[in-house]
Amino acid sequence: MLDKLKAFLDKTINRVPSEGLTGKAVSYMLNQWSKLVAYCDSGELRISNIMAENAIRPFAVGRRAWLFADTPSGAQASATCYS
Repeated sequence: MLDKLKAFLDKTINRVPSEGLTGKAVSYMLNQWSKLVAYCDSGELRISNIMAENAIRPFAVGRRAWLFADTPSGAQASATCYS
């Protein structure tokens, strides 16, 4: 199935304008081809990074709140909550 997809992409890349959305999508897929093949060859890899994103979300959200920890005790309270 991947061989058929690769053949289709190789044929299509020359038929669509490279600056158009389809051209950009085909180019992106061809540029990421080795990663797709590596993912398909290994059953241990996850297709989504949502678990990693969820793990760092409190820190990304907290960055804005930390701007308002203008006292040492406020900073200490934030550090206690996030550790």
